[in-house]
Amino acid sequence: MIDLNLVRVFVAVYRHSSYTLAARELNLSQPAVSQAIRRFESSLNTLLFVNEGRRPSPTPYATRLIRHLGLAVDSIDGVLAQKREVCAYVNEAYFHLFSDIEYLIMRQQPRVQKQMLEDLQANKIELLLDTVAHLDSNFIVEELISQPMVVVCRQAHPRVCENTLTKELFYSEEHVVLQLCSEKRQILESFAKEPVGTFKDKLEVSSVASLLMSVSRSNCLGIVNAAVAKEWADILRLQVLPLPIAAEPVPLQMIYHQRYALDPHHKMIRNEIRHRISRSVQPL
Repeated sequence: MIDLNLVRVFVAVYRHSSYTLAARELNLSQPAVSQAIRRFESSLNTLLFVNEGRRPSPTPYATRLIRHLGLAVDSIDGVLAQKREVCAYVNEAYFHLFSDIEYLIMRQQPRVQKQMLEDLQANKIELLLDTVAHLDSNFIVEELISQPMVVVCRQAHPRVCENTLTKELFYSEEHVVLQLCSEKRQILESFAKEPVGTFKDKLEVSSVASLLMSVSRSNCLGIVNAAVAKEWADILRLQVLPLPIAAEPVPLQMIYHQRYALDPHHKMIRNEIRHRISRSVQPL
């Protein structure tokens, strides 16, 4: 009787043409993967891979075998994963886009970036939808969209409108400031293409929702990405104004571990997320 675990290792090595990448997908060590291939070869009494440089090259028998075993593994994984919930940390600015995706459970991310990545590595979550720096090679990163930053303030602001928001007025007004994670940095500091002056901070908040509500009920300014501003401007009666400071757009990244790259259920969720982004959030 063939050990299904050995079949999974064989399929992973064949598809990646790499013991290292197969080990990452399966969350095993490279020696364990090599040993599993040797055991599988022994059980079949035939050679499956030969070394060409640093990469394993499949034998003709392995190529014939993958046609059947690859489909079998995918079918089994698909059946087992049919009702598995995928847990994700999602930037709150995009909650509304993904809230009704079946089997996707969204959680607001921790304020510490390191904790987010540790949870992703430890399989406490399977997806991360946010803007993250300093990722290692275990993670796959897709940039879904980039949105410019804009300034928001209440429609009845006594001094600010689209034609009057100069850089000088921007700095002279009080601000509600969104802090990024635990780094005590404002979002503008992370993406500005010019030196950022001193803000008149009236209030520091840890969520976009708090920023928008605070701005709508005061004469303060706030900075958010354009997609968020567009979604809430009419509801909260906000002005949406160009940022008078040169800055890079803010990306939304979809990040997941290599182990889920070929997972059919995980791929289905990722495809639906891409579809929602392309349909609902157009670059501005």
